[in-house]
Amino acid sequence: MSFKRFDTEDIALSADSVVAPAWSNQTTTLTSMALGTQAGLSTGKYYYNIYTPTSTDVQFSTAYGNSKGSGSTLITTTEVGKSPSSVIYGQYRTLINGDENTDFNFGGPTPNSIHVITVNRARFKENYYQVALN
Repeated sequence: MSFKRFDTEDIALSADSVVAPAWSNQTTTLTSMALGTQAGLSTGKYYYNIYTPTSTDVQFSTAYGNSKGSGSTLITTTEVGKSPSSVIYGQYRTLINGDENTDFNFGGPTPNSIHVITVNRARFKENYYQVALN
């Protein structure tokens, strides 16, 4: 295996900004939305996908989380407090804080409930241009 020394010509600097609309059909704003049909799916019990009426692509998802498991049916009757809402709370707490034992802190009392909006990763401009260039 051979290596080439890193030269200053190997660097490409650009001040060009990458800008693209976040939503389907190159739309910059969502003026109407449609709730995804999740009838019969277990995921419909704790989060919903949101679409535009003219697209089948998920624009974002919304979820509810509660540290005590309130707001949703228990996963099993033997595990008190373990419900889809407690799982959502725990997943986002760990994702944001990096620790499953540290509660959310928004500068006031520790909230028992959270409402989460997750933008579909494909909506990020960096991903859009990677797909467009490949």
